Amino acid sequence: MEFLKTGDIQIKAVAILCLGHIARIHRTIDWPLVKPLLISLLDDDKLSGSASDTLDDIAIFIADS
Repeated sequence: MEFLKTGDIQIKAVAILCLGHIARIHRTIDWPLVKPLLISLLDDDKLSGSASDTLDDIAIFIADS
């Protein structure tokens, strides 16, 4: 989760992508921790698309999200 809070946009982008992969591969994620972080990134012009895609991925691969 630290990588989502870094100042480096590229590291944030990879961290967002990794969360989608974790959801797809493991079919689980710490939703109460991840959800607010991803939602906060929806306001970021450079990362909103990635954050939105990852939220969609989590919704697809994890039933309780």
